[in-house]
Amino acid sequence: MNQDEQAKALSQLIAKCWADEGFKQQLLADPVATLKAQGLALPAGQQVKVLENTDQVVHLVIPAKPNDLSDEDLDQVSGGHFCFSLLPPPPWMPRPDPIPPYVTAPAPWKR
Repeated sequence: MNQDEQAKALSQLIAKCWADEGFKQQLLADPVATLKAQGLALPAGQQVKVLENTDQVVHLVIPAKPNDLSDEDLDQVSGGHFCFSLLPPPPWMPRPDPIPPYVTAPAPWKR
């Protein structure tokens, strides 16, 4: 699965969590089995932790540092791609109806 396909699958998974509370609880309780049931293959032995942001708690995920990049390479790509969940979802992402208030609320630092 390439990066675009992974992003699409993740977007669909999040949209399903927003639309289906039971599915979200299942994903939080047993992420590996839930992801496999959705057709998302994981390497054997890989652990998955699913966390939910709230109005009071935001999780920042720091990806593992690639082994094949030097510090100079990292300097060249710093400021690249990241996902910050306080931003509203892109227009192409399916949203539950009605839209939860946190999707359209201003960022906490702007209040």
